[in-house]
Amino acid sequence: MHRAAPYLALLVVAILTGCGGGDGEGGAGTSEAGAAPSGSLSVSASEFAFEPAELTAEAGEGTIELVNDGAMPHAIAVAGNGMDESSETVDGGETASLAVGLEDGTYEIWCPVGDHRDRGMVGTLTVGAGGGTPNGETDTGESSDDSPRY
Repeated sequence: MHRAAPYLALLVVAILTGCGGGDGEGGAGTSEAGAAPSGSLSVSASEFAFEPAELTAEAGEGTIELVNDGAMPHAIAVAGNGMDESSETVDGGETASLAVGLEDGTYEIWCPVGDHRDRGMVGTLTVGAGGGTPNGETDTGESSDDSPRY
């Protein structure tokens, strides 16, 4: 876990940087889609959602910063492409950082606190060209049978 700490912090900063102000406009230096500048993302957590819930980032080292704008404790977990990491749990008004090393593909994000995931506190992080699945497999569109594809 000690080796993963820098990666986790980088991912948290990356997510937090992508957080908008809630008025439909992107945060400073970000797009409305939550694209990450320079390996950092910013995500806001509240009951029971992330804002933004759909994130994009470039491959490499980064940080996801989780800002808990809610009243309940929250954290952020990221899984995909062989990674399965989570931040510390923070109370309302506090911030957690998660450093991550990201490869091209799609990652699942969620709040690992209690039943928050089941209550809809989930999202997606697409890195680079994306196109992968959260478990790191790539969907080629091919099937195991010989049926034609239209």
